[in-house]
Amino acid sequence: MLDLVAAIVGHETGAKETRVLVRHYVRIDMLERKAHALRMWDARLRAIVTGEEAAIVVQLSGRA
Repeated sequence: MLDLVAAIVGHETGAKETRVLVRHYVRIDMLERKAHALRMWDARLRAIVTGEEAAIVVQLSGRA
């Protein structure tokens, strides 16, 4: 499971990194909400990729 969490949030797995993942991302009280958010994100991306739904593109100003 930690490998999956690491992949989702862009972290590497390892001794120190695993402790960071557990401390910040693996919270039992939020697992169902996180799973729901990832399912919603997956559905949205699939709709965009398959052409079922157009992506909303917002032009950002060139200011830094």
